[in-house]
Amino acid sequence: SLAFVTAFGSDHQSGTHDVDFDRAGRAYIADTHNGRVVIYEMSGLKAKQVGTLSQRIRGPEGVLAHPNGRIYVGGAWSSNVVAYEDGIIVGELRGLSSPHDLELAQGGDIWLSDAGNDRMLLLSPDLKIKRELKGPPYNFDGVRYQDVLADGTIIAADKNNHQVKIITGDGRLLLTLGTGEAGKGPGKFRTPEGVETRGETLWLSDSGNDRIVIYRLSFN
Repeated sequence: SLAFVTAFGSDHQSGTHDVDFDRAGRAYIADTHNGRVVIYEMSGLKAKQVGTLSQRIRGPEGVLAHPNGRIYVGGAWSSNVVAYEDGIIVGELRGLSSPHDLELAQGGDIWLSDAGNDRMLLLSPDLKIKRELKGPPYNFDGVRYQDVLADGTIIAADKNNHQVKIITGDGRLLLTLGTGEAGKGPGKFRTPEGVETRGETLWLSDSGNDRIVIYRLSFN
């Protein structure tokens, strides 16, 4: 129904971005302007802060609670991805530019949107680069958040192109939503960022138009 239910964190978060949940139900929230990921124990709709991750990251925007028990964080201001295990750094990938979202891919790999470098990277759990999507036919410009379907299909918000791109797990561009020019209306976006799927429903945060857009997915 999209009815408001509750909220938490406004008294200690600043510039909040991504959120993910581990298998125990703990929430990991990118508290971007405070330079940390805040960890909450969830009890129904109530949240209790139980920890933070902040070592070696600045301006975190993307966070992934991986089934392997590690927490991967994209430091947009520190130009890196850091992997934590039990609060300790166990891996780091440097040389990025404004990295944003991290999403679980098939086989335990990780898709990263390296926004400032206009590319998407497929990473191993040990943060080794396995594949790069860059240049034609994608022509990313500030690719931000994404989601990965069960069959490996990627849906990525290509912010500065005002588009959403659907790509197969092996890198084939299937479909582009949006004309490439900012607009408002059916099939038009202005700096889209957030992407989330639930079953056949695709949710997009059309950031520059201050709205949520919902699509029905069909690949028949």
